[in-house]
Amino acid sequence: MVSLKLIEKTSKYFTVGENVATTPCEVVYRSPLLTLRRYIPKEDTVYQIPLFMIYSIINGYYVLDLTKELSMIKYFVDRGYDVFVTDWNIITDETKNVTLEDYIQEIGSAKETIRELTRETEIGGLGYCIGGTYLDIDAALNEGYKYIINLTTLLNSKVGEWCFSR
Repeated sequence: MVSLKLIEKTSKYFTVGENVATTPCEVVYRSPLLTLRRYIPKEDTVYQIPLFMIYSIINGYYVLDLTKELSMIKYFVDRGYDVFVTDWNIITDETKNVTLEDYIQEIGSAKETIRELTRETEIGGLGYCIGGTYLDIDAALNEGYKYIINLTTLLNSKVGEWCFSR
C-alpha cells in the first residue's frame, strides 16, 4: 500500500494548498509523531463543541479536504464548526518503533491542546479508518468526548469470519 503522504511529496499533479487541501488551516501542535491542524469556522456563530477528526496513519491530513467541492472539512467549517485534524507524520528513525499506546498518548496530547485553545472540556470525535479505532480506544480509556462518529472504521474483526471457515 502506498501512503498518500509519499504521493504528496512526489506528485507533479497535486499541490497541497493549491488544488488539494485548499481549506485554510493552521498548525497548533507538533510532535515527532503528530501535527495537529486547526480549521477556524467562517460563521459568526461557532458551534460550542469543537470537532476532532482522527485519520488513519497512512492518510494525508487532506483526505477529507480534497477540493472545494469535495471537502467534508469545508462543509463543517462553513457551518460554524471549529475543526481539528490529525496529520500523522511520516515514520522516521526516531518514530519507527512507536506503539499503539504512543498513538493513543498523542491523541491525548492533541485533545489537551484542543481544550486549551477552545476552553471546552468536551469535544466531538470523528474517526476515519484506523483513526476511528484509535478514537474508540481513547474514548474507552479516557473521558472528554461529547459524541463519536466513525467512518469506515473496523470495530470487530471477527464479524464475517464464519463465512470463510466453512
